[in-house]
Formats: sequence, structure tokens, C-alpha cells
Amino acid sequence: MWRDKPRMFAEKACHKCLEKEKFALGKTKIFFRTGQVALLERIRVETLSASAILIQSCWRGFVARRKFLVLRKSLLTIQLRYEKSAVIIQKYWRGYLVRRASIERRKKIVLVQCCVRRWLARRRLRELKIESRSVLHLQKLNTGLENKIIDLKMKLDLMTAERNRLARAEVTLEKLRAEMGILEAER
Repeated sequence: MWRDKPRMFAEKACHKCLEKEKFALGKTKIFFRTGQVALLERIRVETLSASAILIQSCWRGFVARRKFLVLRKSLLTIQLRYEKSAVIIQKYWRGYLVRRASIERRKKIVLVQCCVRRWLARRRLRELKIESRSVLHLQKLNTGLENKIIDLKMKLDLMTAERNRLARAEVTLEKLRAEMGILEAER
């Protein structure tokens, strides 16, 4: 606007910053009362200073935001690494716990199997002891019966031998009687 209509721009700018009696507009110049140039210079310096401060604060904000974004990105990268590491550690820890629980379970199963086998073995041992006692009893009975059988066999053999001897003696006696009958008949 100041290039198209410089007089109007100058008038508006002076009205905005100064009172009407403190300046006058000429054809090509602006005339100020005493102290007004210093006031305008002070306003200009303050405006420049405020603008510089605003630009600096915007720049610092931009730099701080950019630095913050870089830091946040690196922080997110580090957090992501930590999370991945934590997930891996958790995975291995859970696997370790499962393996340890499996080993403990297997030990308990083996212990139960051992106890059951021991109980079955003891029961079988009792049965075998009872059976052994009955076998020993039967063996004793068998030995006694064998002895009786041997005695009876010996008696049977003796009786058979005696019967055979008696049979021979009878045969001999019959022969002798026959001979005696012959001899008596001859006499």
C-alpha cells in the first residue's frame, strides 16, 4: 500500500503513532514538532526490538522444536530398542520358566512313577514271600512225601523180594514135596 498511495500511508502511520497537532504533511515531506522524531525513533527502536525479540523467539522456538523432534525421534528409537530388548528378555524368561516347570513336572512324574513301582514291587515281594512260604511248605510236604514214597518203595521192593523168595521157596517146596511123594512112593 505504501508504494501505491504513499501520502495516504504516511498520513495513516502518523495518525496511528502521533497526535494530529504534533505533525504536518507537506507535498513531499512530513514536518514534526520538537521531540517527535525522538519519539518516533524510540517507537521504531522499540518496534524493531520487539520484532527482533519476536523473530528470535520464533527462531529459538523453531530450533527448540526441531531439537525436540530430533530428541523425541532418538528417544523413541531408544525406547523401541528397549521394548524389543524387553520383549526378547521376557520371551527367554518365559521360555526358561516353562522349561523349568516342565522339568519340575517331569521330576514329579518320575517320583510318582518311582513310588508306584516301589509300592507294586513291595506288594509283589509280599506275594512272592507268601508264595515262597507256601512253596517251602509244599517242598517240606513234598520232601516228606518223597521220603514216604522212598520208604514205601523200599518196603514194596522188600515185599516184592520177599514174595519172589516165597514164590521160589514154594516152587522149591512143591518140587521137594513132589520128590518126597516120589520117594515115599518108591519106598
